[in-house]
Amino acid sequence: MRLLDAAIAFAICIAGFATIITVMVEILHRVLRLRAQGLRQTLEIVYAEEILPAINRTFAKTDATLRKELKEWVSQMRGSPLKGTRLGHWYPDALSGANRLSTMDFLKRMADTDLFKTMQQNVQLRTDKLLLDFSKSYEEYGAAMSEYFARRAQALSVIAGVALALGANIDGIRLFERFLSDPALAARMEAQSEQLQKTLDKTSDPKREASADDIRAGVETVSNLASGFADMQLPIGWAYYPGCTALLPKGSAVDRRCTDAGAAERDCAKPEAARRCGIIDGLRHARAKDLRGLLTWAFTVVLTGLLIGLGGPFWFDMAKKLAAVRDSARGGQKADADAQQTAQAPQQSEVERTIAEIVARPGG
Repeated sequence: MRLLDAAIAFAICIAGFATIITVMVEILHRVLRLRAQGLRQTLEIVYAEEILPAINRTFAKTDATLRKELKEWVSQMRGSPLKGTRLGHWYPDALSGANRLSTMDFLKRMADTDLFKTMQQNVQLRTDKLLLDFSKSYEEYGAAMSEYFARRAQALSVIAGVALALGANIDGIRLFERFLSDPALAARMEAQSEQLQKTLDKTSDPKREASADDIRAGVETVSNLASGFADMQLPIGWAYYPGCTALLPKGSAVDRRCTDAGAAERDCAKPEAARRCGIIDGLRHARAKDLRGLLTWAFTVVLTGLLIGLGGPFWFDMAKKLAAVRDSARGGQKADADAQQTAQAPQQSEVERTIAEIVARPGG
């Protein structure tokens, strides 16, 4: 059962790191306004591939007139509803322009553009059929862009996960071993599951776009998660192998593998040894004294980063499945214990009855 407890704690821990990555990637998307760029690119494709051919025109990047018309059309499609009101300055439009459009919004905005009004004046064009075709094309291109956006976010998460694992020295095997040997720590980590899940749900809402408060809250969330993990004293960081920067007196270390990496020779417990006991120095000692161990560490840390890159939802789901298996096993053990107790009850009664009969015999 302890193995399952450790596995659940490990899954939740990795989910926590993945939540940090999700928040960081979301902040990146919001600061760079990548969703707005995706909508703009989708509209540009619809304009160049569908709308212009419908009016017998061909898009050319060298045509300055077409580029200007495209820019104006995209601006009208993404324009803020505040535009044209008494707040009709540049800043309301820049701050509240659309970053996503449903098909119905696309049709309504298309009908209000100067381009469509010009098309209506051409009696040879069936504008109702064109609107239907444009809406279908917008849905197809929009779906493709959303898929690309999701894949890009996943790739960024994997890259950021590996970077986090390497930067913070997060070794999955070391984490699992600690949870296995410390049931109290495993229980503390499991208790964080609900709070981590709420944090992930709040920060990864795709329907909400950037604001200064959102970005500030995201940075605060990352800080709180990192502080929470630090308070748990998880076996991460460069005090552990191969950095071995936190050596105890007499050459001992917080990580037994540091001994193989020449920990005693560095004598980092002395204050004057700070220069020769940095992370780079630890890596050099590990390479010289324990090359196989260093390569194994590099592999497991990169693998841990890839696991983090799978995302919080994956690991929360994994933790729930493992918890279900554990609860089922506990239920089975309880049922077996109850059955054993039930089976023993008659035997005990029979023993007591036998004793009573013996005692009741004459001369007993």
